[in-house]
Amino acid sequence: MRNNNNNKSKKVLLARASRKNYHSNLARCERDGAARKNSYAKKKPPKKPKYKQVLKVIAPNLICIYKKQNHIKTMHFIEDLEEKTRASKGAVVCICFRNSGAITAGACALLLATVDKLKSQYPETKYKVIYPPTVPYIQNGNNGISVVSSVLSQVGFFKLIGVASPKYKKLNHVDCWQVTSGESVESAVLGEMLQSLPKEVVSKGELYRPALEAMCNSVEHGYDDKFCNDTKKTYKKWWSLSAVVDGHLVVIVCDLGVGIPYTLPRTQSPSMITRLGNRLERTFTKDSDYIQASLFVKKTRTAEEFRGKGGQDLRAIVECTPNSTLQVLSNRGTYTFKTSSDTAKTQERCFDNDVSIKGTVTGWSIKLNDGTTK
Repeated sequence: MRNNNNNKSKKVLLARASRKNYHSNLARCERDGAARKNSYAKKKPPKKPKYKQVLKVIAPNLICIYKKQNHIKTMHFIEDLEEKTRASKGAVVCICFRNSGAITAGACALLLATVDKLKSQYPETKYKVIYPPTVPYIQNGNNGISVVSSVLSQVGFFKLIGVASPKYKKLNHVDCWQVTSGESVESAVLGEMLQSLPKEVVSKGELYRPALEAMCNSVEHGYDDKFCNDTKKTYKKWWSLSAVVDGHLVVIVCDLGVGIPYTLPRTQSPSMITRLGNRLERTFTKDSDYIQASLFVKKTRTAEEFRGKGGQDLRAIVECTPNSTLQVLSNRGTYTFKTSSDTAKTQERCFDNDVSIKGTVTGWSIKLNDGTTK
């Protein structure tokens, strides 16, 4: 009996000790937990990072406006860039060149003008860039280099949109390009354009100056105040790229004005339009028709003597210089005139694209007979 009583007493004592330990531990946990809770409450919660919305615009493999299949992809890229910038409202616009392995001078000038226009219209928009890839290059063995990065850095594209220029290898056929821009087409600007070229070309400035003036005339017409007011265009800046590449003097002039198909029928009399149609043996129905016709207008609308003969000067030097080219794109139209080694054999081509460039790009490549190089 005594053993049973002792066992019961031990069990009661153990149960009491367990309950006591339980309540003691519970009180300590509650006390410590409250302390930890209070310590957490005193600390401010970390701020969640604010991520701006990013609107991505993807550039095509070949950024080019000269061939139809490339033209539509390039213009869709530029139109998407304009649309995303207009819609940004505090978002970041990311221009992705991840797939772009090449860019032509005409497309480069158009891209510069477009981005500069967007910067002036939407100054609050910020840009970022996914840089172009490296591509195989004939002078670099099997190693690739970033040609598009080199071109965009040389012409100041990255600086224009406010992003850092990537490291790139110097290339002779890229570093020779010079950029000029402005809102004036006075002779001083033409002189500056000539001065940016090699000395051998500058010394022959009087030979090339009439064509340069004719190119700038198209800018003056494109930005005519009345026409711009009618079409609600506010951007009036032109851009020019010039260089000597592989023995050719290359000059590109770009404006975002109303375009030759708009200005020609408004600056020439109906009788002149009829005569131009008779000369080309067709009625003008396409933008390219008006571009071709503009090259046969003998005098500019300004009627100023120092302005030269307008469009005819653009063809004159090409016609008498072997292996030279004139290309004019305006709105939807494209016009190309080429000479071969025999200047009597020429190629002339006109066609309309599906998408307008909303301006004019004039390109001029003249073979330097003395083999001048930079």
